[in-house]
Amino acid sequence: MSQDNLPENAHLTQRMFNSLLASQRAPLDDLVLHQKQTLQALLTHAAATTPFYREHLSGLTETTGRIGPDGFRSIESIDRARVERCWPGFISQDIPVSHGQQRIVMTAATAGAPLRVVRTAMTDIADAAAIFRHYDNFKTDCSLDMAEIMAPSGYTRRREGRHIDRDHWGHPWVPDCDRGRLHRYSVFSSCADQAAWLGTFEKPFYLRTYPSNLHRLLESAAQSDFADTNILAVHSTGEPVSPDLRETCRLKLGCEIIDHYATAECGLVATQCPESGDYHIQQESCLVEVLRDDGGQCDIGESGHLTLTPLYNYGFPLIRYQPGDKARLSSACSCGRTLPCLQADIHRPEHTLLAGTGVMTLLPGRITSTLDVLAPDARWRLLQVDDGHINFVYSYPRGARRVKESDIVRFLTSEFKHAIVVVCQEDPAVGCTSGGKFSLISSV
Repeated sequence: MSQDNLPENAHLTQRMFNSLLASQRAPLDDLVLHQKQTLQALLTHAAATTPFYREHLSGLTETTGRIGPDGFRSIESIDRARVERCWPGFISQDIPVSHGQQRIVMTAATAGAPLRVVRTAMTDIADAAAIFRHYDNFKTDCSLDMAEIMAPSGYTRRREGRHIDRDHWGHPWVPDCDRGRLHRYSVFSSCADQAAWLGTFEKPFYLRTYPSNLHRLLESAAQSDFADTNILAVHSTGEPVSPDLRETCRLKLGCEIIDHYATAECGLVATQCPESGDYHIQQESCLVEVLRDDGGQCDIGESGHLTLTPLYNYGFPLIRYQPGDKARLSSACSCGRTLPCLQADIHRPEHTLLAGTGVMTLLPGRITSTLDVLAPDARWRLLQVDDGHINFVYSYPRGARRVKESDIVRFLTSEFKHAIVVVCQEDPAVGCTSGGKFSLISSV
């Protein structure tokens, strides 16, 4: 989540943050009414200023000039492939001045070409206010330092031991002297190097990284000083967090994992509840639906397609967008917050494979980022041949750098907990799913 637009809008972020602290415990009827009003404003804007929705929302307005609940539910959901094909048509031709500057962000390109999305300053402000509420709910002290181990944007090759300081993090409306420093290190570094770097922090701090990378650090804790670091909590992002990983983190680090679900296209969607462990939907800034294959609404506890409508992105409206993840609605949370909930098992079905003795989830952070470095110009997919047998299938453009297959085999064999056989196979037919993303895993 970018904070690039925050300093000049710090006071607006603070006001929205204070408002969100109150609204998370407001009567549910009030939250629903506010969301309906915000959605109606977005639909009106999209129909008037974007070529795609000018066509697709025509005929849905009622005599009042509004699109009612039935009209909204009749809007066809869209996926990544649809957005890529019609990309210029999603760009608003008249963004309100009050929404501030626009910029283009890229989705993660771990398994295919990135998707470009236009974001506005207002989009960043809404997301930032919501994430600060998330921090506040977990009593996060934003005056302490944050150590971030991820795949920094713009990295095109492996950079071992890369350490970058990026000013400060936390509430932008307080002086810099009262904000913690943000330190960044490359996820492509070895566990030993990462642990050594984390050991240089003398005062208590927070760690932000992928769950897959945290798993590797915890697995190597016996061979390093990682377990002796002063980590107060681990802020995870980008991947699902298993109950086993949470328990291991408690045992080895003595701290909790604090997680949230977000996408580059839609921003912050849901945040982990400190009490129940469910994920509170950010009702004020994102309309979340869980839909069956036929488009009907799922019941509580029923798995379906996560469908998102971010309410503040007037630069690039996405209405009923499906990022490819599955989710389940949860019942009302016992914590007293009235925000609706998703269960904690948000996942992407094609990230699951059989490895050795059981089901294993391929987490896109560490593993796919490293594969993209080892095969920088290739399109690739993991093909499940049978239990414990995986093919790395790839293709690459003419004249591109060749894949060094021995490095691929060595890396994948070392990453998986159970014994597996890895075979590399070149196949020019490797392509995308119908949703526009590469299916990371498929089976014969």
